[in-house]
Amino acid sequence: KMTNNKIFKCIMKWLPLYLAILLILFIQRYLSSLTGLFIGEVLGIFGEDASVLPDFINRFVDFSSKESRVTSIAIIYVIVMALTILGNMLARTLRNIHFQKLYINLSEEFYKHVLDIPSSEYAARSTGDIIQRNIEDCKRIPGLFRNSLYELFRIVFTTTTMLYQIFRLSKGVFLVSLVALLICVSFSA
Repeated sequence: KMTNNKIFKCIMKWLPLYLAILLILFIQRYLSSLTGLFIGEVLGIFGEDASVLPDFINRFVDFSSKESRVTSIAIIYVIVMALTILGNMLARTLRNIHFQKLYINLSEEFYKHVLDIPSSEYAARSTGDIIQRNIEDCKRIPGLFRNSLYELFRIVFTTTTMLYQIFRLSKGVFLVSLVALLICVSFSA
C-alpha cells in the first residue's frame, strides 16, 4: 500500500481545481435558487407588489411599464438559466478532468511504489491480486471527490442558497423553514 503522505500530496496537487469546481457549483446553485423569485416577480407585477429580485438583478429591469418590466424579467431569466446550465456543464466537465488527473497521478505513484516492493512480497501473494486491489483503491479516492463529496456540497449549497432567499423575503418563514430542516435532518440521521 502507498503511504498516506503520497496520497495526500496527490490530493493536494489537484485541490485548487476541485475548489474551482466547488466555486462554480456554488454560483450555479445560487443562480438556480433565483428561479422561484422570477416567477414571484412576474406575479407580483400584476398585483402591484414590491420587487423580490436581488438588487443586482433589479438594475437591469425596465420599470417604465408592466409590459417592459415583464419583458426585461423574461430576458434576464433566460440569461440566468443559460448561465445555470453552462455552470452545470462546466462543473461536470471539470469534475471529470479532476477525476482523470487525480486517478492518473495516484496510478503513477502506485506504479513507483510497486517497483519498490521487495520480490519476497510477490512470492507470498499473487501479483495480479496486489495490482487489482491497488488499482481499485486508486479509483476510489478520485471517485470520492467526483461523487460523494460533490453531492454533499451540492446539497449544502442548494440548502444554504434556498434558505438565504427565504431569509431575504421573510424572517418568520426562514425560522419555520430552518426548524423544519433541523427536524428532517435529525430524523434522517
